[in-house]
Amino acid sequence: MLLASLVLIPGGLPCQETEEVAADTVASITKELAAERSKWVAAYRKIKDKQERSAKAKTYPRPDAYRKRAWKLVRGVETTANAGDALIWIVQNGAVGDESSRALGLLQKHHLEHEKLGAACVRLMFDIRPVVLKFLRDVKAGTSNRDTQGVALYATAKVLMRRVGAARRLSDADEKLMASYTGTYGEDTVQELLSLDEARVEAKAHELLKQVQKEYADAKLRGVPLGKKAAGDLFEIEHLAIGKNVPDIDGEDIDGVAFKLSDYEGKVVVLDFWGDW
Repeated sequence: MLLASLVLIPGGLPCQETEEVAADTVASITKELAAERSKWVAAYRKIKDKQERSAKAKTYPRPDAYRKRAWKLVRGVETTANAGDALIWIVQNGAVGDESSRALGLLQKHHLEHEKLGAACVRLMFDIRPVVLKFLRDVKAGTSNRDTQGVALYATAKVLMRRVGAARRLSDADEKLMASYTGTYGEDTVQELLSLDEARVEAKAHELLKQVQKEYADAKLRGVPLGKKAAGDLFEIEHLAIGKNVPDIDGEDIDGVAFKLSDYEGKVVVLDFWGDW
């Protein structure tokens, strides 16, 4: 049974507010979206025709409508813990552009001590907009939660690394790729990346990862120590980038003969790695 209550709005006109809407929580919204996606996956797996599967793939349930419901949990109660939960959920579930910036602004203003703020920082590692860098730096400087500080610092380094990668791709991007970046991150971000000092930004990312190792090695990101995460990224920057010396490799060639990569120093070598599981 659907029960309704009357709420008086300015002007003396009543409006209906259902208990269904009032009962919304981040948990219920999350559960409902998960159920919709589970139902979609079950239907998708039953489709055998390739064209039908391709068409079905375009209907994968998006969180857009659910974010609108999450915003209702924020309006008028922005400072509450429940609003913080909703804002973090919004950031984690597809908010972009102005919507994302609005959510980040409210989190920075009211929820720097929220226990789940680190989860929002993790999601932001894939967003290269300047507003994200500012948010992560504000979190690092403003929260007293040590794990959140470490995650924010690590996320800042990852965003810087991705900005360098994006700048390199955009330097010779075709019209389609340029339009894709502009549509996702905005014209201002794209123009900034086109003039990015890649060496300086990469050096800053390297510096921050070293800081993570030194100050937050035991802080956790999804159960993994940040020191271990940072070590992998530092290895990539120091050894796996174009122009760096390749790390030595011990192994066996196709004939089972032991070799080291350094045995072929000065020669052009093609390496093929494969495995069976």
